[in-house]
This record gives sequence, C-alpha cells and structure tokens, in this order.
Amino acid sequence: MPRSIATPEPDGADLTKLVGLKLGNYRLERIIGRGRMGIVYLAKDEALLRPTAIKILSWSVAEAKGQDPVQWFLAEARLVARINHPRVVQIYGAARHGDHCYIAMEYVVGSSAEALVAKAGRIAPDVATDMLLQAASALDAAHRSGVVHRDVKPANLLVGEDGVTKLGDFGMALGSAEVGAGNAHVRVGTPYYTAPEIWRGEPASPASDVYALGATYFHLLTGTPPFPGPDVASVEQAHLRAPVPDPRTLVPNLPESCAALVARALAKAPRERHASAQTLLWDGRRVLQELVAAPGAGAAPGYRPAARRPATPRAAARAPAERATGPLADVLGFRLRPFAGAVPADEGASVVEPLAAVRARVAEWARDDVTVLLLSGGPHSGCGALSRQAAAELSGERLAIALDAGADGEGRTCLQRLCRAAGVPEEASDEASLDALVARFTEEHHARGAPPVVVLDGVPATQAAPRALVRIVEAALWSRSFKLLLAAEPAVPEALARAGVSLRGDAFTLVAVPALDRAQIGAHVRGWIDAALAPRAPPILVSPDALLLLALRSEGALERVNRIAENMLWLAAAERRRTLSSWHAWAASDRERWSPAAPATLPRRPDRWPPTEVIDVIDACRRGAGLPPWPRGKP
Repeated sequence: MPRSIATPEPDGADLTKLVGLKLGNYRLERIIGRGRMGIVYLAKDEALLRPTAIKILSWSVAEAKGQDPVQWFLAEARLVARINHPRVVQIYGAARHGDHCYIAMEYVVGSSAEALVAKAGRIAPDVATDMLLQAASALDAAHRSGVVHRDVKPANLLVGEDGVTKLGDFGMALGSAEVGAGNAHVRVGTPYYTAPEIWRGEPASPASDVYALGATYFHLLTGTPPFPGPDVASVEQAHLRAPVPDPRTLVPNLPESCAALVARALAKAPRERHASAQTLLWDGRRVLQELVAAPGAGAAPGYRPAARRPATPRAAARAPAERATGPLADVLGFRLRPFAGAVPADEGASVVEPLAAVRARVAEWARDDVTVLLLSGGPHSGCGALSRQAAAELSGERLAIALDAGADGEGRTCLQRLCRAAGVPEEASDEASLDALVARFTEEHHARGAPPVVVLDGVPATQAAPRALVRIVEAALWSRSFKLLLAAEPAVPEALARAGVSLRGDAFTLVAVPALDRAQIGAHVRGWIDAALAPRAPPILVSPDALLLLALRSEGALERVNRIAENMLWLAAAERRRTLSSWHAWAASDRERWSPAAPATLPRRPDRWPPTEVIDVIDACRRGAGLPPWPRGKP
C-alpha cells in the first residue's frame, strides 16, 4: 500500500482549544498554523503591546522517534537565535508554562508562499524570483551560522503585505554539532522538496537546502512541485532518477533564465548545484535584473530599483593627461608627460598594433555579454596600464573602479578596498560585504543602464588564489551585476581554476597582450612623442640604433619600453639635445622613472662613444634587423 504524503495531525488535539489562555506575557487569540512539531497561535504581547506568534510544542514521544521532544523543540529557538538576519523570522524567547512548552516568535502579517500559490495558481516570475532572493539571503545567513534548515518549502516562506519574504520554521534544522554527530542522516522535511542525497541516506548539508529552495522556486513559478506523485515512493524515485523538469513545459512564456536557474539548483549531484546559497542569491539577482529590464516588466513587490535613466550617447572619456614638468617641458617643449600611460592620449595620435587590437577588444567587451575579461601578459607587458586606461575611458558612461590588487593595502584585503572605493560599508563578514557590494552594483546598473566595471591590476599568480579574489570573480560570474577586468600574469587562470572558479563558457574571455616587435616599438615611441609635444615645439628625432637598443633592453614589454623611453628623454634634456641616440638608449634606467629632481644625478656621456663592447651589441642588433654594421673607425 503506498505511503501517504499527507502530514499527520499532531497528537494532542486539546492544544487547539487554548484561545484566551495566557502564557507568560502572551494572550493567545487564534490558531494561525500547524507544523510538524507544534501549533502556532497569534497572541498579543500584553507587556510590549505587539502581535506575536506563539508556537506550542505538540510533538509526542512516539513522533520524536527516540528524540527528546522538548529538547528538540528548544533547539529550534537556540539555532535561530544564532542567526541575525532580517529575512529570518526572529525568536523573542522560549519558556515553559505549566504543561506547555512554547517559543515566542516574530509575527509576519501576510501569507505563506504556499497559500499564495494555492490562491493564484502560480506566482509571476519577477515576484517569485524576488521571493527566492530573500529566502536565499536568509539561508546564506543560516549556513554561515552553522545551521542547516532541512525543511525549505513554500509553506515556510512567509510573505508580508509589503512583499518582504522571511524564512521560518527551523523546527527540523540542525546546527554544526548535530550534523557532526550524525543526526543529519535522519531524513526529515517534505518529500516534494527533498534532495536526492537525503533520499540516499546521506547527511543534510547547505547543498540540500539549495536543492529544496530550487524545488520551491519551481513550485512558485509553475504552481506545482517539480516531481509531483501520488505517493512517497514515486516522488523519491523521481528525485533520484528523473531528469530535472523544465518549468517552461508548464509555463511556455517563462524566461529562459528562470529555467536555467532551476536546472542548476536541482542538479542531482550537490557539486553541480550552486556552490552556496549566496551563489544562488547572485544568480537569482541576475535573473531578476533581466526580468525587470524586459519590455513591459514591472518591479516585483518589495523590490524598488532606482529609476533607470535612459542612456545618452556620448564620447568615451579619455584618461586624464599628466602635464609635463621640469626640463621635459622647459627644454624639450613637452606639454604632456610622455610615456605616462599605455598609449598616446591625445586626439589623432596613432595607436600601434597589438595595442590597437587590445584596446578595441576591451571596448567591445564593455558592450558585450562577457562578464570577466582577463588581460594576460608577462612582467611589464603593459596589462596594468591598458586596464587602468580602460577604466578611465569607461568612467564617463558608468561607474568604473580601478585597484592595484597586488599592492599593500595597509592591512586591508582587496575586497575591503573595493567596498571602500564603491562606497559600501564593510559588514561583519567578507560574505556579507561582498553581497552588499553586489547589491550596490546592481542598483548602479539599473540607474545608469550599464553594468559597473571593476579593474583589478597586478593580480598575483599565487599557488592558491586569494580567497577574496576568488569570491570577487565568482560574484561577477554569477550575479552579472558588474564587469570584471583582470590584468594578470598568464598563470592566473590556472590558479583560479585550482581554487574552484569555472572559467569556461561565454562569461569569460582571455586576451593576451603580446610583446612589441622592433617596428611596433618605433611607431609607439614616435606616436607618443608627437602626441605629447607642444604644437610649435621643434621635432625630436630618434636614431635607428636607439630604437634597436630600446627593443633589446625592453624585450618588447610595454611598461619597460615606456620607462626606458621617458628616461632617454631626461638624458637628452640634460644635454639640451633633440636627438635620441644609442647613448641615451644604453644609459637610461629600466628600473625607475627619473623625475625633475634627477638631472644632477643622471649619468653623463663618456668622451668617446660608443666603446667597442657597445659597438658589438649594436652590430648584433643591426644584423637582426638586416642593417649594415656600425661604421667602425669613425668617432
């Protein structure tokens, strides 16, 4: 005979006749719910004059299956007391009054999500997704407090009249001690929302709560659980073996993003689901963003995005130019500091390949659907300068933040510095801070009509990627609330993959920044000089040997090219020369940028130049370039 799914009536019918009874400060007024462990009354707190939900233990010893009903009942109050979150029904206290053991809880004026579905048939996608977000936020707080709920379902989502959804009924929840003791193996919860591993007798975990919330989301969207059945056995087999159903078979016009979220949350293997309730929250936030932005869509109750301003076409902002100072300005006539960025910053200045192609790809990325762009190159490749310039140019149309991820942040993590730059107050934990950051970026996305851009320069290729960086990348990939540009060494993708970050699919792309060849270095140097000189300043010439030595010393790495080339100009200014020769390319520092205070300490040209050993190097460079050897015997 098939096992019935119906929840049995609690033992102790007398508990239904307690209207008017006073338990402590609470006067019972009417029954508002029944659960596995107790009957819930609406009561009036006669001390604080507020409505309160009173849950009275009704579980018998037989139903407790060997557990102490009172201790299990009180464990609910203790577990919820650990969780301080606005989307969790709060516990006011627990006590015994005569024969009655009760918990005083926050009273939510409204209905359960189950009642809303029963009344309307199903819930609109934007409203259902908003409920999912709030429930996922509550679950994340519970999991971070070491609590596994084990009974997530529509009946336990309490929806207030203002659209605020709260997660309640932690009567089946387990804390970390109970999970460690093996109690997580005991199957509880409602069969329609129970994860496959629980049916197999495996321990309850945050992943099983994610599954239950995914099944709840399916029910809200369609009006039916994902695996309905006439008895427990058929439901069990469906959870274990049946493919994840597509909710669009029941609601054809449902957006694909809703179906994709359901498919991930209901994956049979826990490792294939969202990695955490917070990840599910980010994914849901992205779905809601798409739903709200869709033509004709309205904001879900309780969800108040900032008014979206129509995008206005505008020219991209350019990186702020740095004015030239000292001998570079006074002697050579530069109006801008040369080689102070990735590419010439003036209008009309030529941008050489491969820099032009990289800049074009970054500009394309800012407009396309790819979330994470990794500019990868060797040391001094110029990835950092290119990424910082991209942030400056994008800041004219959206929020853009650039940080040096490898810099010493005075004891502050990259995440903490990012929160400060975005104007987000730090929360008690990194997870809470990151969620607040994602919420801030989501609001900014709605306000400006374009996702914010975060640029992280100098990302280290450590053996184990820093947790903060990993979480930032995961937040970008899952929430799609902001775009992330990483300027990093080639080994960084592998380090992120080892840390569990999936860099596959259409949300991630890698752009290599190759070294410049000799011809490109020459065009880059001349383009920068032409762009930075004052309009009436005499030209500055660069000898072929100077460019060959510059290419040799820099190895084509853009940042080293810029550093050596600027220092060549300091040497020329000290000599009041307007031609950059092999001496300047040989003597210029490749380790530091000289400044206006440097001329007194600059190296001085020897009386005879070049010496034999330098001629040998120049000759080798000339042979590589197909040029005749140095004319020996001439001064």
